[in-house]
Amino acid sequence: MNWETLQNQYISKTNESIAPFLWIKGESHQRIEEELQKIKESNINAVCVESRPHPDFLGEGWWRDMDFIIYSAKKCNMKVWLLDDAHFPTGYANGLIAQKYPERRKKYINYNMVDVWGKSAEVTLNLSHMLKPLRGWSQRVTSDITLQEKNNRLVSVVAYPLIEEDKVDETKGIDLTSQCNENTLTYCFPQGDWRVFVTYECIANKANGGNPDYINIIDAESVKTLIEAVYEPHYQHYKEEFGTTFMGFFSDEPGYGNTSGYEKDERIGHKDMPLPWCSELEKLLDEEYEKEWKMYLPFLWSSTYQNTKTVLFRKVYMELITKLYEKNFSRQLGKWCEERNVEYIGHVIEDSGMHSRLGCGCGHYFRAMAGQHMAGIDTIGCQIIMGGANYKRSNISRSDGEFFHYCLAKLGASSAALDPIKKGRTMCELYGAYGWELGIRDMKWILDFLLINGINFLVPHAFSMSDYPDVDCPPHFYGRGNNPLFPYFGKLMNYARQMCGLLSEGKPVIQVGILYHAESEWMGEYMSIEKVAKVLTQNQIEFLFVSMDMLEQDASAREDGFIINQLEFSYLIVPYCEFVTDKLIDFAEKVGREKVIFVEDYPLKVLSNNTIIAHEFDENYVKSSLSNLAITLRDLDAYEIKMDGNCLDLKYYHYKKRDTDIFFFHNESSHKTISKKVSIRGQKTYFVCDVLNQKTYLLDSFQDGDFTTFMLDLPVYGSLLLISGRKDEPIETYLPQQQRYESLSKELDISQDWNLTYGRAIEYPQLTKKTRMDALVPFSRIEPDFSGVIRYEKVIPIKGFSKGYLFIEHAHEAVKIIINDECIANQLTPPFLIPLKNVIENKTNKLVIEVSTTLEREQSKFSDLFLAKMFEPQNPTGMFGNVIIKYEE
Repeated sequence: MNWETLQNQYISKTNESIAPFLWIKGESHQRIEEELQKIKESNINAVCVESRPHPDFLGEGWWRDMDFIIYSAKKCNMKVWLLDDAHFPTGYANGLIAQKYPERRKKYINYNMVDVWGKSAEVTLNLSHMLKPLRGWSQRVTSDITLQEKNNRLVSVVAYPLIEEDKVDETKGIDLTSQCNENTLTYCFPQGDWRVFVTYECIANKANGGNPDYINIIDAESVKTLIEAVYEPHYQHYKEEFGTTFMGFFSDEPGYGNTSGYEKDERIGHKDMPLPWCSELEKLLDEEYEKEWKMYLPFLWSSTYQNTKTVLFRKVYMELITKLYEKNFSRQLGKWCEERNVEYIGHVIEDSGMHSRLGCGCGHYFRAMAGQHMAGIDTIGCQIIMGGANYKRSNISRSDGEFFHYCLAKLGASSAALDPIKKGRTMCELYGAYGWELGIRDMKWILDFLLINGINFLVPHAFSMSDYPDVDCPPHFYGRGNNPLFPYFGKLMNYARQMCGLLSEGKPVIQVGILYHAESEWMGEYMSIEKVAKVLTQNQIEFLFVSMDMLEQDASAREDGFIINQLEFSYLIVPYCEFVTDKLIDFAEKVGREKVIFVEDYPLKVLSNNTIIAHEFDENYVKSSLSNLAITLRDLDAYEIKMDGNCLDLKYYHYKKRDTDIFFFHNESSHKTISKKVSIRGQKTYFVCDVLNQKTYLLDSFQDGDFTTFMLDLPVYGSLLLISGRKDEPIETYLPQQQRYESLSKELDISQDWNLTYGRAIEYPQLTKKTRMDALVPFSRIEPDFSGVIRYEKVIPIKGFSKGYLFIEHAHEAVKIIINDECIANQLTPPFLIPLKNVIENKTNKLVIEVSTTLEREQSKFSDLFLAKMFEPQNPTGMFGNVIIKYEE
């Protein structure tokens, strides 16, 4: 299989798979045209326009700029997406809530409580003080908020006996709502200690909950405000371009917004906070409980001794509001787009468990994605980074490496693979706010990490047209000509485009499903899905996350497991949870109890028909500790990759495209080379595809029983792509570069005596500053604040040879090799081993090595940069260490 065959038969050309953010703020059309041209030069054929913010969003200035972008895109055959609001996060609706529809503001329910102690006696409670948030003596609110709070509506007054600490007896509640008279309650409580809960409905304001100018994401009419404000005007302006040049809308981080900020602990029942509310939710609760639900409202915040009705009601509440999010927000926007021949994409805040929580979260990731035509995630601010998988780190916020490395991308890939509307497409917004220190080698590593986890549509963050340096969430790929790595970015994006095309329009091959934990978390104690995902990833067992909705609505039994959207699963893994629903038990009966594996222990109770019952989990169910889970699955033959010993840093991905098997391997260690004998289930011939350099080789392998075995050698930053096929013509056998280098017998050390010229990227190729190095050391020792291009030159005292390699021990960041005025290589990542076949002539040869840096050192002197990670170590710059040519005469 040669490169042309691979490209023509397997790399999808039907969809552009890269659409970077293009920030517009009212720049000149000349500058917009220049930036679009630079994007086009980067092998990118689409953009996602984002107001960041535009000074005249949806005004004449906006339409003038958008007209020009659409015109320019058509002229150079590019596509246009649009971030769907005046600024992120989505939901502001360009201010239309505040300006036109204040009645559509977010609604909440909130509560206050008071304790009544001792013997039976009549007491009076002034409820008017309890229909607003409890505030400390130093907290003051403005008169308009005070006036607004007078319209807060009493929902219920309920009393429960206090049992111990802050727990109440849920079996002996008294509904006192009907006893209230003009915001007062007079009542003779039975003897004992009582806790009275006053629940009220309120409108969002600056002193209560999240941003009051945002839509209520669970209310259909409120969500229509976003359509009216942003979607419809663009349709009216560009309806002829919808589906041809204008491809659709991108929602950025919508969420419930019942709290302000980006806290990660807004878990139902575990934090005092206002809770999402709307009139439709009230009707649904009436249908579920008649009027009795008002008795249970306190359980959304307070613990009970019995923990029965509490679990049931929290589960019902979260079920209803996440399904309202799905119906009224995600599906409403998706349907609107579908009816106009465009697509709806984007992502929510998934970070560290927020995908199943309130606040800035969405409550239930899969329901939030339901209306989107691609699943979506983002990785920003060093959330996914080489070496960060097993640690909690502090960058722009406290990050949970376990979640970001073992769960995040798989969440998106699972939604894409299991929801037919998405056609297997997973979008990721990437690179934003990683800082100027993010270089091309780490961009490549992050890209490979995402690809191997099922990402195949990219929204790089970002192209900014502001004057350099724009302090807003760098890096910026062009940086108005100041980014030394921009010439290499195009090669990376060409690789990305080819890989996304190769890993699209097929399907992943997996062994097991992991039950998504949202419902488990709402109900009680639970194990997060990333705990299980980590074990499977480190033991090369492929999986997808599966929601309970999918098991109930979409799964069908097969002879050896179950099927969802034509994907076959052998087993379902259930991370430990205190409670499950009877739907899971029904699923187990359908597919076979032995196909359901409980991690650590069986659930304590089962929810069934608004009751909680005990359930006997017999020996037909499988139970495994987390530490032994991989062994259990391998004993059950649920694997397709095997090797001698463990290899925790090796990740693989199996993708099936028509009848062809594609295997992708990635070394995720920050410092260890992987060298392992690997066996793939099945007997096939495989080819190694070097997509970055557009070459193919025959894999040297042998058949070992029912497996194909080969030697896998992956350096740090290394990846390997295999594709099955037939050997129809002579083709070179694959040999890793390191082995080719080491096989050569002649060696020339050229580490000494280099002439250097250097300068900033904006000056390139005219570099005017000069120096000399007798021995190579990091250039940052000479000029610590320098960022740009460093050109190393010397004459090689060697004449022609048949084959050879140039080895550079250290270079930061990217390397360009020029021999006798001819560019022979642009290398993005270490190890820097450059083949020299047919480039060294039988004469004196001039060698030029250009090393381009990141912008981190130039920018590090500015300590007030927004989102600057000032505690991160700085990389050295330039070329240093050994520089050697090995060859054969």
